[in-house]
Amino acid sequence: MTLVVGSGAFTYAVQQDWFELPEGWCFGWVPAVACDSEDRVYVYSRSEHPMVVFDRDGCFVASWGEEVLKDAHGIFIDDRDQIWCVERETHCVRQFTRDGELLMTLGTPGQEGAAGQPFRLPTDLALDADGCIYVSDGYGNACIHKYSPAIDIPNLDECLVKRQNGLFVSISLFFNRSDSDASKGMRCVISGRRG
Repeated sequence: MTLVVGSGAFTYAVQQDWFELPEGWCFGWVPAVACDSEDRVYVYSRSEHPMVVFDRDGCFVASWGEEVLKDAHGIFIDDRDQIWCVERETHCVRQFTRDGELLMTLGTPGQEGAAGQPFRLPTDLALDADGCIYVSDGYGNACIHKYSPAIDIPNLDECLVKRQNGLFVSISLFFNRSDSDASKGMRCVISGRRG
């Protein structure tokens, strides 16, 4: 029997054993999966091979991040097919090309930020239409940090939302791209759980 998930026009059949890993490889815990503009699937896991890439048919394409990625948590692929990886225990966010070249690191790897400052166990990331970066700093700070885009290093603008009695776990941003004023078309969905 085929398992179907979703609702309305957005239903999907679960396809067991869709992918093929190289012999002897296995996934650890998989907290995040994302697709790029060419339908390549990026599986971000806590394993010996933290980023494994498949084509749309499940054929192995590549793996990368073995020397850099230590604690998978969230992934986001932007409209330029750059891969953003959120590292919970290392307190940082890393930006890569789709081939695994490290472009930028936000936060100091292995160093927890001060209370209210980036990052203390971050969980997820999203970008808006203007390139602003939103990072949910969920476990340690329970806030969302907003970075404005810049040529080299984004600037921390503010802690947008702070919860007193809980943890932000993930964020998703949706934009009405036909709206000329991006802020009017933006909705922010914040998922979380109480701590």
